[in-house]
Amino acid sequence: MNDAAQRISRYLLSQLVVNISCGLPIGLGLTLIGIPNAALWGILVVLLRFIPYLGIVIAAAFPLALAISVAPDWMLFVWTALLFVGIELVVANLVEPLVYGGSTGGWETLASQVFYPDFYNGAWVFCPDVVDFRAYMTMNLYDDKNAFWIESPYGRVPRPSVRQSDGLILATMEQMNRYELVQGTHSRSGEQLDTWQAVFSTVGEDGYPKPIFNKRTGEIDHEVAKYWKEHYDLSAIMQHDWKTLGPKLAGKLHFYVGEADTFYLDRAVHLLKDFLESTMDPYYHGTFDFGVRKPHCYAGEYDPAVGFNQRYWPEMVKHMEQTAPPGADLKSWKY
Repeated sequence: MNDAAQRISRYLLSQLVVNISCGLPIGLGLTLIGIPNAALWGILVVLLRFIPYLGIVIAAAFPLALAISVAPDWMLFVWTALLFVGIELVVANLVEPLVYGGSTGGWETLASQVFYPDFYNGAWVFCPDVVDFRAYMTMNLYDDKNAFWIESPYGRVPRPSVRQSDGLILATMEQMNRYELVQGTHSRSGEQLDTWQAVFSTVGEDGYPKPIFNKRTGEIDHEVAKYWKEHYDLSAIMQHDWKTLGPKLAGKLHFYVGEADTFYLDRAVHLLKDFLESTMDPYYHGTFDFGVRKPHCYAGEYDPAVGFNQRYWPEMVKHMEQTAPPGADLKSWKY
């Protein structure tokens, strides 16, 4: 619950910053063109933009209605509409495309960049969920037979799933799955493993996501794993399609993860790093930061007094400036 709350808090804070970058210039613009209560409409943009797609439309409706009522012609209406459309296009295509996120957001960040390489212009990926299914936490979905046990020279060893940063094991994979199973069958617990399965799997004959492994015995379904590999294993997809993806991803990928990630997610990032460091034509030209003895949600070293955004935004702005197309406006959005 604490981890989920932290993820939601980070998402809402990041979205708030983006919304302010949209609401502030709209408020100033409405003031300049003479719309009454301009500051109020700017604040409304910040709040309503939390609603995907429709929020900005609803926020625009009020000043557009005012423009019709206070002006004798349509020019004020036209200028108001152009202001909303213009600012929203800038924010949606310049600010938000420089995506960054952590944990589940980290995976989504990388997936967005890999699946839409022409649209997004940079990904800052923090402590991502599993990016290579050969290291699905502590199991290899393609080679291992059982999710609960490791076959060793000493017999079957319980497969760990959660650890402290000093290496002390807090839970095994079987215990984690029993915990989820008690809360809901058929991927309905809302917990981590069930969530991944709900996203990555196709629908089975029973109408629920096909299980990647049996939650009672741990037996892995390699047919399901094959589908996952082709559609959601981001490392496998990059390796398979680097000839076409490489030129579109070079210079855009930046990773941060703790070497002692609580859920062993660093293992998959290491495998991805091994591949990316081997790339040629082109070389990936990205960065990796592995925090020594750092747990889940490591996001690089920065001064808490300065803050996360102030640590990374200058780097993102520099990237935007260096990769902007000829003639792009690099000044008006800096305020």
